[in-house]
Amino acid sequence: MPDPFPSTPVPSMVSSPEVLDPMWQYQVDQGYQFRRAKHSRPRLRYTLEYLGLDVTNLRILRDFFQAQRLGVTSFTWVHPTAVDVAQVAATTPVSLTYLHGLWTGAWVVVSNSPNPGINGGSFQITRTAYNQYTLNGTTAAGIAGTATVQVYLPRAVGIFREDVWPQPAPLIGPDQTAHAPSGRRSGRYNTMVTIEEIF
Repeated sequence: MPDPFPSTPVPSMVSSPEVLDPMWQYQVDQGYQFRRAKHSRPRLRYTLEYLGLDVTNLRILRDFFQAQRLGVTSFTWVHPTAVDVAQVAATTPVSLTYLHGLWTGAWVVVSNSPNPGINGGSFQITRTAYNQYTLNGTTAAGIAGTATVQVYLPRAVGIFREDVWPQPAPLIGPDQTAHAPSGRRSGRYNTMVTIEEIF
């Protein structure tokens, strides 16, 4: 199982997802052009922006991406700032209704549901409509209600141009943690990370 992305620090901003859906494109002898998707579903890419990070939190992120070798190994990621509220139907498999923008094969994490069997779980989905999907492998608990839902990427990687994570933009002070007896100043930094779903 891949390592989980650190839950702290929480990003100041997470972008709306970029949708990646590369195509095969070719032309036959009769002059017709064909396009076919390379993958079974689109993938998502997010940009996480961290503003005013202290040195301790900056080092947490830096250590994590160094351990992942800047995108060589994958990790799991739960969207930290976008929490949707969905209507839960007492069906088998359990059906959720809200404007989701997801495709069959995507993953979500569900919590605060009246169905205890799905709380805290991560589920692959089957899209049934633009505003509805089912959670694969779930059963009804006979109770309808609402739940909170977050996008989950079971395999994501960091994307770094030219395999370099640029130096964070310093706002104040050096890259050292505060130390009260010596009076050293701790720094504050802005940085950005792009993560991308992989299959």
